[in-house]
Amino acid sequence: TELLKLSSKIKRLKNPIVRRTIGKSATIKDVSKLIDVDLSKILQVIEESMCKTSEEIEELKAQRREQLKELVIDMHKGAELEGLKQRFKEILVDVSSSEIGEMEQSLIDEGILKADQITELCDIHVELFKDMLDENERPETVPGHPIHTYMEENKIAMDLIQKIRSAADENKLELLKELAKLELHYTRIENQLFPILENLDISGPPQVLWAVHDEIRAGFKENK
Repeated sequence: TELLKLSSKIKRLKNPIVRRTIGKSATIKDVSKLIDVDLSKILQVIEESMCKTSEEIEELKAQRREQLKELVIDMHKGAELEGLKQRFKEILVDVSSSEIGEMEQSLIDEGILKADQITELCDIHVELFKDMLDENERPETVPGHPIHTYMEENKIAMDLIQKIRSAADENKLELLKELAKLELHYTRIENQLFPILENLDISGPPQVLWAVHDEIRAGFKENK
């Protein structure tokens, strides 16, 4: 639309024949000649359009973050989980784990909730967002990269927990000892990942996760 304001000749590019021929290999410089508009003006319009789109994306993200915050605040006030999940499905689509982390950080930064309050209801937070996160594609990781290692160790832990739940009582102790060996998994995350997040001023999620890790460690000690 903005390019059309520069020259009505831009309509030529909508011609199916032009698209199949010139359109396949035309550069911006070619378009400049075709519509008889200075190249710098075309580039300026493209740049302004990209900036506007970027601003709109940031505004949309901010709106989504506020909606997420409202859901979590209502949760902490005691709202019914199923009702919150329905609201979540109706107003928010394709929410990423990073957006949830940003929302929790925002709640802490603004003094609305403390990290320990989020930790207390961590399981309910997960339950609220679980369906949406399960639908999202997991990020690709490369073997040997720390994130890949964390995810693989999570799978091992989940498999062991399933075995413990179904095992006979006399076999559970050995499986629990095997699970306790994964304590190194949490130490690595705390020493490798958390400092990077904190350097980026993302302190909320590490605080919450560290508290969860301590709860898991306490559970390991009880079963030694």
